[in-house]
Amino acid sequence: MKRSELALDLKSALLGTGLIQPITSKVAKGKLEVLGRQVPGQQAAWLKVVETLVTSVKSPWLHVCRRYLEKDGRMVFGWHLGVDAPNQKVLTQVVREVCDVLSGVRPSFESFPVPEDPAVPPPSSPLRAGEHPKKEAYPRAPGPPANVPEASGEVSIRVVREERDEDGRVVIEEEMPLPHVYGEMNRPNALGRGAKLTGSGAHSVGRRR
Repeated sequence: MKRSELALDLKSALLGTGLIQPITSKVAKGKLEVLGRQVPGQQAAWLKVVETLVTSVKSPWLHVCRRYLEKDGRMVFGWHLGVDAPNQKVLTQVVREVCDVLSGVRPSFESFPVPEDPAVPPPSSPLRAGEHPKKEAYPRAPGPPANVPEASGEVSIRVVREERDEDGRVVIEEEMPLPHVYGEMNRPNALGRGAKLTGSGAHSVGRRR
C-alpha cells in the first residue's frame, strides 16, 4: 500500500471516531505522522481510546502524545499520532492495527450539553377559547384633507335648436355643461384646441315660449 493511502486511511479512521479532527499529516519512508484537533468536550472519551491503542497495538513504533504549538500569538495543543517503522512493510502493519482499533470507536455526543436558547420560549399547550390576550386598538390621527380642485371658468349656455311646434309656440333647445365636468371638458388638448361640450360633458334642456 502506498504511503499516501496509509495517511488517508489513518485520517479517515480518526475522523470516524468523532473525537479527533485531523489537521495535517506527514508521510515519508517508514514514517507517518498525523496531527489532529480534539473535539471539545470529548477529552475523557479520547483518553480511553489512547489507552486502548497503547495496550492493544503493543508496538514500539507507535507513539501518541499531545503536541503544543504556537498559533496567533498563543499556545495551543493537538494530538499527535506517529508511526516510525524501520521499513514500509512494518509501517503498513502498524497503521492497519491502529485503524482497526479506531474503527471500533463510535461517536458519542453525550458530553455535549445542548444550551438553551433564551430567544425561543419553552413549548406550551395551545391556548383555549377566551385565553388569548386582547389586542387594544388605538385610533389613528386624521389624514390631510383631500385636495379637490375648484371648477374654473364660467358656464356658458348655448342654443342648439330653435323652432315652432304645431301650436305655433317657439321651442328653444339649449345646451349647458354639467357642473361637475365642465372644467375638465374645456381643457385644451395636445393641439391647443378646446373640447366640445358633447356626450357626458353637456346636458340639453328644452323650453317653450
